[in-house]
Amino acid sequence: MGNQKNIKLIIPTILVVCICILLISSSDAFKDKPDKKNTKPLSEYLGERVDISLKGSVVNDNNEPLDSVTITVGNQTVQTDTQGQFEIKNAAAYENFLPVEAQRKGYQNMVINLNPKDKKNDIDITLKKEGTTCLFWFCKHNHNLPATIN
Repeated sequence: MGNQKNIKLIIPTILVVCICILLISSSDAFKDKPDKKNTKPLSEYLGERVDISLKGSVVNDNNEPLDSVTITVGNQTVQTDTQGQFEIKNAAAYENFLPVEAQRKGYQNMVINLNPKDKKNDIDITLKKEGTTCLFWFCKHNHNLPATIN
């Protein structure tokens, strides 16, 4: 008689477990679904590749021209002349994104993000000396505020 009680308890338990397994396995929650997040490739955000030509000048805080500033646009790098002028022709860029980087020893690096659709091919950059204090207490001078674009 004791075995019959145990069997009567085991059978419903096995049935409940089987039903739970069937419900879980047929549930959509565990099936592989495509990710519904916006997963566009980076190229869709950057846009088509374009060639762009830029010219401009680089000055310091006192509006004095800076020579030997390294200017990088896309795949090209040039140095400013003694008057702080530079020109880059046919640099590879994207229609929605164009970073222009300016570097010189003793000055804070500057990156300006231009929009090639604006068709502004003449830019002015102001570099600050390293160690120049900033208005923002949390700043590490990586906010690119000193840049001016004509």
